Amino acid sequence: MHRNSKVAASVIGGAVIIMLGWSSLASAAPSSVSSRLQLAEDAKANCQLLASNTTSSSQRTRAVNCINDQNAIIALLTTPTGSPSASASQTVSPTPSPTVTTPSPTPTNCWSNPGACGYPTAVNTGVPTGTVLTSSSGVINITVAGTVLENREHNGCIYIFAANVVIRNVKLLVSDSCYHGINTDRVPATGVATISDTEITCNYAHGNALAGPNFRATRMYIDKCENGLEMNSNSQITESFIRGSEQGRGNAPHGDGIQSQGGNNVVIRHNTMLQLNPMTSAIITNPTANNMWLVENNFFGGGAYTVYCPEQGIGFVVRKNRFVPAKAGHDYSAAYGLTDACNHSGIDWSGNYLDSNLSTVNA
Repeated sequence: MHRNSKVAASVIGGAVIIMLGWSSLASAAPSSVSSRLQLAEDAKANCQLLASNTTSSSQRTRAVNCINDQNAIIALLTTPTGSPSASASQTVSPTPSPTVTTPSPTPTNCWSNPGACGYPTAVNTGVPTGTVLTSSSGVINITVAGTVLENREHNGCIYIFAANVVIRNVKLLVSDSCYHGINTDRVPATGVATISDTEITCNYAHGNALAGPNFRATRMYIDKCENGLEMNSNSQITESFIRGSEQGRGNAPHGDGIQSQGGNNVVIRHNTMLQLNPMTSAIITNPTANNMWLVENNFFGGGAYTVYCPEQGIGFVVRKNRFVPAKAGHDYSAAYGLTDACNHSGIDWSGNYLDSNLSTVNA
């Protein structure tokens, strides 16, 4: 088949046979050589992508051969003008290609070590190691906009009444007299609170570690309160380790990693929420008052049911989350099932899978 009077290539026994008129190639217009070089580089990139993602040995062999071919063509096209002339027909040995390694499969059964699957842990959340903290106690009421509260070890609770407050590098032990660790109920939507690298724990299971609307929280370590978070409108939690508790005295705690009495426009992304049973859930929502939520790329486990979706509502997206199987016989496994009320038209459910074998989790 006629391809081009200047260059034609085929594969014979793994070598590339180049049929060419060398003087014609060397004297070709730069734009012509450049376009051929770009085509060869694009073809090589596609072959590398195929080699890195295929599960078939025969397909991988073809992809590696393709990489070798394109390397040979690239070497030919980039040879400086004036190199010794070639005969009308010659065999060009392919340039050695980079080692192509088939990626390791995604780990399974990471419930006992979520860091092995790339999820947040107690080690990489909360106050960074080595941070010098100043001790304090009592109720902190923040009333001045733009306040920065940082590098503090505090026994008590924090209430925010102002816009654009920043809390970072705080180790908060919620005292028995406080129902919330950090509360943002009075924060305006136009001046959200920013909370990062902060630890919140309770003496026993009661109240909420972080509660309210209008906050952005990241790299949080939350443990031993009845609920890790009470999330309301315009709030986000990312890259955090979150655990509620029913392991304490008090008024019959009903622990959840995250609960919501109502609120829209919520983001819950890339958190570890492995609840230590007995627990109610990793996430429990209001049956009729939660819309426009994005729940993605989290690691869920535990509870009676692990995730309770709203029974009514729109725009509630649950995707690409990892679930510990239910009824698996250990404390991070749901007692009854993985989901409740997640199978209706208001829920966008996709790409969720099991920790045990990466198989699909249906709503």
